[in-house]
Amino acid sequence: MSKRGGKGKARTVKTGQAEIDRINDEEYAKTAVSWWDVRRPNVFFGVQGERTDEQKARVKQFRQEWGNVRGAAAVNGLIDGTYTANQLSENWGAANLASVIRAESFEVGEFNEGDDFGS
Repeated sequence: MSKRGGKGKARTVKTGQAEIDRINDEEYAKTAVSWWDVRRPNVFFGVQGERTDEQKARVKQFRQEWGNVRGAAAVNGLIDGTYTANQLSENWGAANLASVIRAESFEVGEFNEGDDFGS
């Protein structure tokens, strides 16, 4: 904190990075797929074991909306970058999210229809 104005009033001085983060977060929010799709999920939801009461409430809301016990894995995957917001949105509520996402990216390679397999 810094004292300014000569009257002894203390006020918080914002850092330039905090203002840049605020602006970037607001820009990101314009294209978010839902309330939980944020630029910095680790800040929004916190890290397991270190969450504030507000972050715990956000995780609880996410898990309730997810609809099954695997909601914790989904939100933690969003936080650590395992899943993207689009993957969560497209597979909302999936009990076996990791398997569903792996299946989406599975390619059969040379066995695709129309390939010249066997020539």
